Amino acid sequence: MEIAKRTGALLACAAGLDISLSVLALFHANTLIQQTAVQCAAQTSDICRQFVPWLWTGIAFALIAAVASIAWFARRKRFASWLAPIVFAASLLPVGYSTWLWLQPSEQASTQKDVGRARQRDDDLAKRIEQARAQVEPESLRPRGHHPFPDLPLSRDGLQLADDPFMATSKAEQSWLDRNGYPNAKQWAAYAQASDQQLREAAEQGDRGAKAILDHRRLMAGDDAAVTDLLTEGAKGSGFALDMLASYLASNRGGDRQTAYAVSRVSEMRGNFRIAAARDLMFDVPLTNSERMQGDLEAMDIYNKLYELQRKIRGPSSPPVDPRPIDG
Repeated sequence: MEIAKRTGALLACAAGLDISLSVLALFHANTLIQQTAVQCAAQTSDICRQFVPWLWTGIAFALIAAVASIAWFARRKRFASWLAPIVFAASLLPVGYSTWLWLQPSEQASTQKDVGRARQRDDDLAKRIEQARAQVEPESLRPRGHHPFPDLPLSRDGLQLADDPFMATSKAEQSWLDRNGYPNAKQWAAYAQASDQQLREAAEQGDRGAKAILDHRRLMAGDDAAVTDLLTEGAKGSGFALDMLASYLASNRGGDRQTAYAVSRVSEMRGNFRIAAARDLMFDVPLTNSERMQGDLEAMDIYNKLYELQRKIRGPSSPPVDPRPIDG
């Protein structure tokens, strides 16, 4: 009799506690479901799993509370005497599984850990653009002189479409590549073999392709100041400079996949529509959903700051977008 009473009292206490925890768990699960409904509809499973542990815990507590309450109010003494250990043992399984799920590393958890680093990176990039704004001079004041590669064509006029290293399918697209600083086939071959000094001399004479290649080499050698120079060239209209910066950031040496994605998105927003098809080829490992979402937010910030820099360099009437003409 005494054992049955103690067991019943224990079950009653457990029922009350379980009901309270069940309500809290299910309430939290409902809140998370509401917050992530859109992402779950898009099958972003990593985000959805954030509320799965709470849902399992809520269901487990609800079942335990129901069984314990029935046993208590039914006054089933013999039944209650062996039900208690079974109920509590069974409760360990869903609760343990819920805890295991909760402790598993996830993309969102990793992203949250990297928030400080991402903010620092964004601030650093913003400072570099501000530095560029303070240093640049109007484009019309750029000096011109003797080019170290005088025999190279400076445009794609007369060059075959099939030979273009940047996939031109029309004369209009060739003109766009010239406007946006992409080297033609002969320049591309020559600059790959050129010394840094030769590229520097060409850059000093306004050759944007040589400048972007030189700055990329500087980045590979550890000169972080080249980031500012590539952003400045991008503001001047060099889509090639932005592509080179994105390529470096996506590399193991650059080690900043999210910003690499963001810079490539900026290039796309400024008119390079072909880069979307080739973007994923920059990365050895596919981007996560979190990296893409955070990268899109970062891209908007870079785009706006870069356009402010462009207006200072090229004038307030300069267009923010130069659409790449793509046939078909």
